[in-house]
Amino acid sequence: MELQLFTDTYPYGYGEPFLEDELPVLAANFERIVIHPLHKEPGPVRALPEGVYLEEPLLSFSPSDRKKLLMKGLFNKAPLSLWEYFRCAAFQSKNKTKVFLSYWLLKRSMWKAARQFVDKTGDKPEICYFYWGDKTVQIWPAIKRWAPNYNGVVRLHGSDLFEEVKGFLPYRKEYLSAADLLVPVSQTGAIYLRTHYPYLDPFKVQPFPLGFSNSTPYENRLNESDVFEIVSCSNVIPLKRVHYIARALDRICISALTDGKFKKIRWTHFGNGYVMTQLQKEVLALKNPELEVVLAGRKDRAEVLEHYKTHNIDLFINVSSSEGVPVSIMEAMSFGIPILATAVGGTPELVTSEAGMTIPPQISSSDLRGYVEKFILMSYEERCKLSLGAYQVWKDHWDAEANAKKFTDHLHSIFKF
Repeated sequence: MELQLFTDTYPYGYGEPFLEDELPVLAANFERIVIHPLHKEPGPVRALPEGVYLEEPLLSFSPSDRKKLLMKGLFNKAPLSLWEYFRCAAFQSKNKTKVFLSYWLLKRSMWKAARQFVDKTGDKPEICYFYWGDKTVQIWPAIKRWAPNYNGVVRLHGSDLFEEVKGFLPYRKEYLSAADLLVPVSQTGAIYLRTHYPYLDPFKVQPFPLGFSNSTPYENRLNESDVFEIVSCSNVIPLKRVHYIARALDRICISALTDGKFKKIRWTHFGNGYVMTQLQKEVLALKNPELEVVLAGRKDRAEVLEHYKTHNIDLFINVSSSEGVPVSIMEAMSFGIPILATAVGGTPELVTSEAGMTIPPQISSSDLRGYVEKFILMSYEERCKLSLGAYQVWKDHWDAEANAKKFTDHLHSIFKF
């Protein structure tokens, strides 16, 4: 049985790191896997397991290049598909119109590549596995019409699932209805799909969590005094709200708070994005002499994990306004790092009370300061209990190999060729 895997950029660049854990298990359970990236991303080309092959991207440019997207999306022979603009009443707001146009141009831009894909692979039974539920998956209804023997599997995470993140997601009914299996990464996502799209067969909505593989034995590496180490890891984009962390930590006088037990907070952030310059300016304006900030930028995944392995880290913070189930948090938990995270998407399924603390999504930087201080004021024994709990929750429920095996077993059970 072969698997056609549609990604955003993987294996190009640094994105979709969770595929590094799932792909070897998929490769071991399918005769052949072919990856079809949407576009290339600057950075390394990651090594692929045996039996996994890479095709040229569906687009020769990034969809963020508006000029090229406009030219490619307008001047081709793809169906117009403008009915969605009126069906979803996108004309009622500028934001909806903007969102619609970007997805409409993307859908049309991919149409020729979708046709070539079907012509090349033929109409033999295949599984088309779309790793995201918003972009490349828009070509699935056309592929299904041209090749009815294909089976479509769509994984859904956060911003590609919860429509309120972007305002709405065009053509959603078309490609969700055409899919044979919908795989949200959380129970929260499954409930959202069944509730918001009652036209879907509830039996084809099956949550399968992602995971992270780590063979490093547990070791308590919390600090008892001197420096309180905090780490975060995410793209630097508005919905990740990384600047909240900077503002919150700037207001914490840790030496006074802990009667001199801790003298300094060191916060390291891994990740980059289009508001990084703004974050750098905010960091330069911070006035807390007891705060040291390291904006490490985007690093190879191995570098981030090595940092977790070799540093004494007391807390991992995630304040996103939207998430699926963050693999970045799983990675931290696997090293016994306690978690402080907003209760969005499937995060509460991951960050249980044994592993850390979830906080309301509608927070301010002042609110966040209070939660961080509450964590700092815990006794060393309480923090050690959370450290071990974080590791144990990851080991019991979020190990990538075990979760990926359950997923592949399910695929084989329902798609019997």
